[in-house]
Amino acid sequence: MLASTAAVIILCAVISAMKEGDELSGTFNTVGVLACSGLICTSFASVAQSAKTAVDGFAAFLAVYIPAFAGIMAANGQTSTAAVYSGVITIAVQVLSQLFSLIIFPLTSCIMGVSVAGAINPELKINSIAELAKKAVNWGLVFIMTIFTGLLSVQSFVGAAADTVSMKAVKFTVSGAVPIVGGAVSDALSTVKGSIGMIKAATGSYGIIVSAVIMIPILISAVLYRFAFTAAASVSDALGTFRLTALLKSAESVVAAIIAVLVCFWLIAVVSTAIMLVIGMGS
Repeated sequence: MLASTAAVIILCAVISAMKEGDELSGTFNTVGVLACSGLICTSFASVAQSAKTAVDGFAAFLAVYIPAFAGIMAANGQTSTAAVYSGVITIAVQVLSQLFSLIIFPLTSCIMGVSVAGAINPELKINSIAELAKKAVNWGLVFIMTIFTGLLSVQSFVGAAADTVSMKAVKFTVSGAVPIVGGAVSDALSTVKGSIGMIKAATGSYGIIVSAVIMIPILISAVLYRFAFTAAASVSDALGTFRLTALLKSAESVVAAIIAVLVCFWLIAVVSTAIMLVIGMGS
């Protein structure tokens, strides 16, 4: 894509230099914009569709993984923490999944169409819409991540304290209520809890690894496309094909917004699971 786009940019720059002042110059520039738009929109469609597929697949995996992990946490004596984890993560995943599928994915496609129209007719002055959308998405994701992380951290640590008190109360009750072997039963309870904790750690590590396998390939692809758009925009700016430069910068901004959503969606699962593992080690 980068090589093809650079070739179109160089051709447009050569034609503009040869035909400067001619009526055909504007026509050739428009043809160049249309050719470049085809390359850019095809690449963007590939990135956007892959991102949507990854988000849907990741949401489907979390729909199965979250109840299983929460169940293991509850069996490990972390009943309150498991309830908080399951509720908060499920809501966050559903909200972000629907936000991407119903708003961000269609919005980015519309922005690319508007950017193409602005490149074809520079008098429209609408290329800044993509940059505005990128900033709005970034600020929205920062707000969501801040609220999510704060809420999960506070409620999880409060729940962990409650679970610790409950476990100590159970051990004390068993030790005092069961004659003679009460201490042994209490120690056996601790051993069982430690064994389930190992299962929880293995399950949490599995979830983090699977999430990386699902999300990292599309993230690498999106980052490379963003780099390609940025490099092509630099070439276009250096050669003076400003209409193509605006279009490429819009494409870069839209892909950057998609990357931000993917990273946010991925970090929600990774950070929450890591917090649960740390809490489990601490208790």
